[in-house]
Amino acid sequence: MDPKRDPIHQLAASTAGSIGNEFLAALVRDLHDVMSVNLTMVTQALDNPPTRVRALYSWRDGSLGAPVEYDLEGTPCQFVYRGQSVLIPEELAKRFPKEPAHRRSYYGIPLRNRKLEVTGHFAVISNLEISQTERVEGIVQIFGRRVEAELQRLSDDQTRERLIQRLEQQHHSARQRSEFMSKVLGMVAHDLRNPLANVVSRSELIQAILEKPGLPEEKAALQTQIFESTSAIIRSSDRMERMIADLIDAARKETAEIRLTISTVPLSRAVNYALNLHTQAAGKKGITIETSLDGSLNIPADEDRLIEAVGNLISNAIKYSPQGSRIKVSTSNIQDGKTIEIRVADEGLGMTDHDIGAAFNAFRTLSAKPTDGESSTGLGLAIVKTITEAHGGEAIAQSAGRNRGTTMTLRLPTQTPANKNC
Repeated sequence: MDPKRDPIHQLAASTAGSIGNEFLAALVRDLHDVMSVNLTMVTQALDNPPTRVRALYSWRDGSLGAPVEYDLEGTPCQFVYRGQSVLIPEELAKRFPKEPAHRRSYYGIPLRNRKLEVTGHFAVISNLEISQTERVEGIVQIFGRRVEAELQRLSDDQTRERLIQRLEQQHHSARQRSEFMSKVLGMVAHDLRNPLANVVSRSELIQAILEKPGLPEEKAALQTQIFESTSAIIRSSDRMERMIADLIDAARKETAEIRLTISTVPLSRAVNYALNLHTQAAGKKGITIETSLDGSLNIPADEDRLIEAVGNLISNAIKYSPQGSRIKVSTSNIQDGKTIEIRVADEGLGMTDHDIGAAFNAFRTLSAKPTDGESSTGLGLAIVKTITEAHGGEAIAQSAGRNRGTTMTLRLPTQTPANKNC
């Protein structure tokens, strides 16, 4: 397997201007013009650790691209895949009985990826013995390094293409979700304006009538109750009106950004307000809500958003709890006063590990169904997570499993979150 005249120059000339697959095919094809070889191949391992390989490019007895696939065991290639360059100048078949008897010499070098792992090899095999070993080694080493570089580049191109495809798919999916959510939020916000305006106007009318002088004395207690109820309706409507204005603005901008208006909020007041919004729903199912609220806790927060987040947790607990069960709502101070916790624990249907992992994803409903046929859009917990993280906190779902209840925890910092509207 002696090199012919000026082999490096001839190979360089024949492969000049070629890269990638074109270069590799030209190299294995033209190598026999400068060396007396019967088989040239660039292989790739089919498993890890390598036990079987396949030729990516090969030339055998005048045929380009001849299929080559074989087990490494019992071949000199197995030592190459261990990271060694293997030169056998003569008696190849005698040293490796698995090789055909007519094959006399072999030279192979390992090919590595960018992590320096041996993932392939470059080898030449001849029916003649090698007399000028240094020349043969030089040719194979020089062009072997080029082969290695081209394979790494091709691998990088494939990785980049896969990454681009994934990014394009993710961008397309994100765009679709964004457009869908924007439409949904826009429609919901728009459609709620009219009934809310009607509620406010009727409440204000009732309040104005009750404030007129001359009401019988015996109706004073009823007047107070009605007045307090209508005042609560107005406060609730005003709060929802502000939320809807934000939703319309977000839908118009196609953004999920939440703007916070921060003030010092008595935590028990916000939690109690959220509770009051859902006492009627709990009462219909005979659910008892027990509270343990620390009245000394204040927190920098957007009160409307905080009420919305806690209200969603309470609403969920009611939906997935059976008749006559209990829900516990508590607040506490942890981490030496740096963090507050709001916990909503129920005795309901519980959550699987899969549910917990996907609980805060938008439009993802749980495997369990509401116990009294209530509707579920899959947005409630996603809203909770968004609001909590906007405050610099985290939302946590915990459950011991099916039918063993669920505990939802909001952890919020006691310091004003950065970059918020105050």
